[in-house]
Amino acid sequence: MTAQRVLVVRAAHQSDRLSRRLTAAGFEPVVVPVIAMQQPDDGGAALRAALHQGSAYEWIVFTSSNAVAALEHIPEGPLLAAVGPGTAQAITDRGRQVDLMAEISTADGLVASFASISPCRVLLPLAAGARPALSDGLRALGFSVTSVQAYRTVPRVPASDELDASRGCAAVLFTSSSSVLSWRAVASVADTPKLVVSIGPQTSATVRSVGLAVAVEANPHTLDGLVEATRSVLMP
Repeated sequence: MTAQRVLVVRAAHQSDRLSRRLTAAGFEPVVVPVIAMQQPDDGGAALRAALHQGSAYEWIVFTSSNAVAALEHIPEGPLLAAVGPGTAQAITDRGRQVDLMAEISTADGLVASFASISPCRVLLPLAAGARPALSDGLRALGFSVTSVQAYRTVPRVPASDELDASRGCAAVLFTSSSSVLSWRAVASVADTPKLVVSIGPQTSATVRSVGLAVAVEANPHTLDGLVEATRSVLMP
């Protein structure tokens, strides 16, 4: 039986892990990166300065695995929070313990998880242009929040042969809102595979905002969950 082709549009340096899981599950991944990660505008100076004063913070709050990867080291003193299981896994892969994980993998869910914690000093390493929902929500709870730019997500325009290769895929897998927006910047709704698989609530909301429908959302919101969600619609 010919393996069903599924489209992977996440950044090139992150695609291998997902592609290996998809291949093991019996799919043929077609990798067409539409985003790329770059250094912050200041070359990481603000992030390095914040990490140098890691003991000044009681918590470091991570909203993505990219934010975890952006840190040269994770200071030993602060407690560590993650927006969801994928981010938590990135922290444990660095040999550290996750002290808090949001029950709902969104900024609002992360804020809710801090509602029972006494206000203190928090460091947020974020993507450039990140929505203020998390920092605003924590400040509303009384936390002192320092937000620093950890990385930038920039669009990548695929070559015409890459877009040609994406045609005919049975599904597209979105792992972030930025990948959704960048995909729609280069491809129409008609050129998008019929089935859209989303990694979590925020990504799903972005999918719908650009005129696409979510066929299934991963649960849990991890790469393994994304593969299982794909199996549920293509290999029922």
